[in-house]
Amino acid sequence: KGYHFSPGAYVEYAGKLSAEERDTLATQLQAQIDALVAQSIPTSVQMVPAHRLGEVCASGTVATNFLEPSEREKLVRVVSVGGLPGPCGGTHVRHTGEIGRLVIDGVKSKGKGTRVSYHTE
Repeated sequence: KGYHFSPGAYVEYAGKLSAEERDTLATQLQAQIDALVAQSIPTSVQMVPAHRLGEVCASGTVATNFLEPSEREKLVRVVSVGGLPGPCGGTHVRHTGEIGRLVIDGVKSKGKGTRVSYHTE
């Protein structure tokens, strides 16, 4: 789950982290994001029938067992960054270098999950 508009952009993940793990994760994420942006990794887009998402996307990242029969052939936009595909309906850059500076604002526990907040400069 996520919200990608400023202000208040975030991504949520399942699972809670301790305060120490959250602090460590924020530092690690910032370093990895800086490296990925600097590499200008190309992105690509493909349209995939909903029932094939489990084949196209990383194993275990997309559940397709919830699909109604009428939704199985519905086309879903899949965006790949550096060869790693995931379903997404948002606007995307041609390569990661177009992002500019992305700053991790914080990593917090929220319910049974973890929220990573960010902004771009």
